[in-house]
Amino acid sequence: LHHIGPLPDDAVADVRAHLAQLGIAPERFRHVGAVPSLWRCLRELDADVYMTSAPLGGGRAAIEAQGCGLPIVYFDPRDSAQPLLARGVYNPSAHGWSTPANLPDALRAALADATAQSAASRAFYDAGFSSAAFAAAMQRAVQRASAGIEA
Repeated sequence: LHHIGPLPDDAVADVRAHLAQLGIAPERFRHVGAVPSLWRCLRELDADVYMTSAPLGGGRAAIEAQGCGLPIVYFDPRDSAQPLLARGVYNPSAHGWSTPANLPDALRAALADATAQSAASRAFYDAGFSSAAFAAAMQRAVQRASAGIEA
C-alpha cells in the first residue's frame, strides 16, 4: 500500500495502527510523499491498481494513472454526504466505491479483471487525454474558430 502525496505524520501513524488492528503488517503502508512525476512514480512502484483520493477525487492524478494503464478504483459519493463526482475522468468500466464497507469489493473486482481494466484505462486515456487527443481537439477548435471568422 503506497500513498503518494502529502500526508501528516499523525495520519500515517493512524493508518499503520489501523492496519495492525486488522492483523496487517503496518510496514506494508508506505508514505511516498510528494513526487515530481506521478506517472514515473507509479511506473517505478509497479502498482497493480490505483485508488483515487476520497472524498474528493484527484482528477489529474487519475488521468495520469490511467495513462500508465492502471485499473482505477474511484470514490463514488452518490451514497455519501459528498455528492459531487466528476465521472468523466474515469474510464466507464472502472470500479467505484462509496463506503468503506464496499471498498474491498471494488478492489477485488478491479484486480480480478486487471488485464481488461488496464487496457480500458489506457484506451480511455489515449482517446481523451493523450497528446494526440489534445492536438486533435486543438485542430477542431481552430477549424471552428476559422469558420466563425470567415462567416
